[in-house]
Amino acid sequence: MELVRYTFCIFNGIFCIVGVALVGSGIWLLLDDPMLGSSFRIIQSSDEELSTSSLSALLKLTPHGEEQGGGGPQTMVVPLGYICIIFGLSIFFLSFIGYCGALQDSMCLLGTFAVLLGFIIVLEIIAVSFFFYNRPAVEAAARDHFKMILQQKYSFFAKNLSANARREGRVLNRFPNLREETTTIESISHERTDLKLEGMPMSMGDDAELKNNFKEILIFTKVMDATMKLYLCCGVTDYTDFKPEQLPEEHLIPEACCKFSDDMSLKDPDCVTKPTFGNSWYHVGCFQRIVENVTDLAIVIGVILGLLQIVGVIFAISGAMMVAKNRT
Repeated sequence: MELVRYTFCIFNGIFCIVGVALVGSGIWLLLDDPMLGSSFRIIQSSDEELSTSSLSALLKLTPHGEEQGGGGPQTMVVPLGYICIIFGLSIFFLSFIGYCGALQDSMCLLGTFAVLLGFIIVLEIIAVSFFFYNRPAVEAAARDHFKMILQQKYSFFAKNLSANARREGRVLNRFPNLREETTTIESISHERTDLKLEGMPMSMGDDAELKNNFKEILIFTKVMDATMKLYLCCGVTDYTDFKPEQLPEEHLIPEACCKFSDDMSLKDPDCVTKPTFGNSWYHVGCFQRIVENVTDLAIVIGVILGLLQIVGVIFAISGAMMVAKNRT
């Protein structure tokens, strides 16, 4: 009896901590504290460091770069934050009930824990079944959504301007998607700092528009390049997702779509203009690569969580039966 009790207490104590961690993560996503976000670097390069705070700021925008209105969820980050908080609170309170039930030898609390956990298992089975039944439609909608974002926020020119500005000791402003080097804006004043941006189209809009878009494009471009290098892929579906104006003249694919040597140099310097199966991943979409990796990981996590939940139910029922037996 003592072994079951203390094992069950440790089991629920661990899940209490997990619940608190999820709640904290959800609150962080909602508040997006820049001090906290800057502590976690997701990308480091010679010309820019991007934090999770910057990434979440990017995700808070629609494909058109404007925040959604209405009473519904306004961002991609906010719903995830609420999900983490709700899920974390549920885990915490359920684990707390189980912990107290085992510690106090309470049949009522142990029985409540077993029933609630069993109910959650049933709901999870229904949710997973519903997802896999609608998986083709969900994947198609997600693929189209990310393709739209790619075509509106990816720009080879943003990275070059960022690197040039840092080398010259200038402060970066934000600007919308860049086209070919056809026009020059001599200077843009922001917080009393002048910045000369070469290759900027005159139709980009006023300073406020520049401020609101440059870093979003720069962050997305860097994140997308890092993703393509990591997953050995190109675009969302393939290289045709990129518009000509998003790349330098005569380039068919970004450099990140090419195959690299061990020293991170291009295996074929002509790969960006003449991509083939041998020198690039131009025919492989990142969406499918990521879905495959996430699916494999989700299956492993799901099996582990399912087994832990079943063990929790067994422990709770066993504990309740032992308590009842000792009282008779």
